[in-house]
Formats: sequence, structure tokens, C-alpha cells
Amino acid sequence: MHSKKNDSFFYAFNYRGQNTLWDMIGVSSAPFDGGVCHANDLLMLFNIPMYFLNDEEKEVSQKMVSLWTNFAKYGEPNPKENMVKGVPKWPPYDNEGEYYMRFDKEFKAHRDFKKEFTIAIDEANEKIKG
Repeated sequence: MHSKKNDSFFYAFNYRGQNTLWDMIGVSSAPFDGGVCHANDLLMLFNIPMYFLNDEEKEVSQKMVSLWTNFAKYGEPNPKENMVKGVPKWPPYDNEGEYYMRFDKEFKAHRDFKKEFTIAIDEANEKIKG
């Protein structure tokens, strides 16, 4: 999330629910586990008629929609005035700490965003090498 007038907030969407866009884009038969599809977070943010959310997905969805709404209203996703239950303090991104929130069954704040990305690449490479 980014605004010209406010801080930026990074996130990694690692939640693997029952629904995935891999099937929609025709990659469900990839030779390795593709993990979470790039746009799966959209399934949690928008009501897409062909995808029905189970109870766990609804909980993830409600948290995400609340965070996005807070960002639009307050300039930060989890402000003191309207904290989202089950979501820790979310520090803004900066070049030193590279803070971000990891969205999964639990939402957790982390640092070193580049490491999150390279871990995913390293895991995929290991699976390909077998």
C-alpha cells in the first residue's frame, strides 16, 4: 500500500486457501508446486462470484478489507484508533528495516522484505532440482 502523502506498507501474501487463480490461468498442472498465485490476494479483497470463501478464508478476507479500509481512512493499515483484531502493529516500510506484514492464517510483522522474496525463489529452485 502506498500514498504520496503517507508511508508505504509492504506485504507478502502467503495464505493458501481452498481457492487459487492457478486453475483459472491454466497452470494447475505445473511440474512443481507453484505456491500462492501472484493475484490470489484479490480473491480475499473482492467478491468474485465463481469463488466461494470458507470460514477461514472469510476471516483472512475480513482482516485484509479492514486493513485496506483503514489505510484509505487513516493513512496506515492498523492505526491505534481502529486496530484490526488479530493483526499486530504494522511498521511502515523503510530501506533499513524493510518492514512488511506476512499474510497467512496468522498475520505477522517481519523485516527484510528482500529475504522473503529470495526465500521463495530458493525454495522453488530446490524443488526443481529435486
